[in-house]
Amino acid sequence: MKGFTDIDDPYQAPIYLEIRLVTVEYAPEKKPQRIVGHLQSQGFVSYEGQILDKD
Repeated sequence: MKGFTDIDDPYQAPIYLEIRLVTVEYAPEKKPQRIVGHLQSQGFVSYEGQILDKD
């Protein structure tokens, strides 16, 4: 795979992180809740759990 990060291109850390999960700050069972909460706040997932069409 040409141009695929960490295959033949070096890893480049993102400049802007949309969400960061620090492994020592939260229990493993809290991480999915943070991810879903972030997706809800960005309008990608409704509060009922439905995936929303962003187009």
